[in-house]
Amino acid sequence: MQERLTHFKQEPTSSNLGAFKISRAQACRTVRQTRKNSWRDYVSRLNNRTSKFVWRTIRSMNGKEGGSKGAPSHLSKQNTPITDTLLIANALCDKFSQHSPSSNCSDAFSAHRAKLEQHPLNFKSSNFEYYNTFFRLNELQISLSKSHNSTPGLDGIHYELLKHLPTQSLEFLLDIFNYIWTSGSFLSSWKEATVILIAKPGKDSTDPTTYHPISLTNCLCKTME
Repeated sequence: MQERLTHFKQEPTSSNLGAFKISRAQACRTVRQTRKNSWRDYVSRLNNRTSKFVWRTIRSMNGKEGGSKGAPSHLSKQNTPITDTLLIANALCDKFSQHSPSSNCSDAFSAHRAKLEQHPLNFKSSNFEYYNTFFRLNELQISLSKSHNSTPGLDGIHYELLKHLPTQSLEFLLDIFNYIWTSGSFLSSWKEATVILIAKPGKDSTDPTTYHPISLTNCLCKTME
């Protein structure tokens, strides 16, 4: 089509104009058919596990990428730029830690909590209560069946891997869960998380208060929970 247009500009005759219009119409038909085929191919691959990708496509079609495009390259604190990675992390952590300190509680609640904390809790148990019994295989299988394909934690173990484990491996995993449950030896690695920063749309990306954290924890830990 571009070649026909160039030819028409060089020799603006009726025949060249007609050839250009025909070429343009053919190009438009090709684009429409390609879009239609692409859409049919995309729809044919949709299933009950691809909903998040559908919404991502819709946002992209509407020109809305959404979320953060990565960790901030710099922040600003009291009009002073922060570019060091460690200092950026510390500045964000300082802001996040302010969301749930005791200073945010009302005086009445703080006084009530302090009063209750003076009384020790009774943790005595026969360990024969229903909620203290061993986990069963069917409970593990039900838990895995209800899991979603979320991003794994630091260990990289995905729910899809756990769902496809054979029965023998599930029984071995169940023994680990029951040992943790009865011994109280919670894995230290399960207390760690990968924190992803999500920038609030339309806000100043250099301001630490414009981010909210998403914590990615290990799927094995969430399965036991």
